[in-house]
Amino acid sequence: MAEATFATPEEVAVVGFPPQYASVQRVTYSHDGNCAKVALLTNEEPYLYPYYVYCERDENGRWSETHSSN
Repeated sequence: MAEATFATPEEVAVVGFPPQYASVQRVTYSHDGNCAKVALLTNEEPYLYPYYVYCERDENGRWSETHSSN
């Protein structure tokens, strides 16, 4: 089964989160632009929780998650 890929790192990062509980704060890219770190705030105020999703771009320009952490 093929891994899901997405047009942007932001799309990858929020997969599995209900929309009201995940907010993209920033995206930083590697020097070559093929890896990205997406910083999210998850949960709801006042209990926001930082979460990071690491992504990479494939040869077709599509993005997928490599790993995530808090």
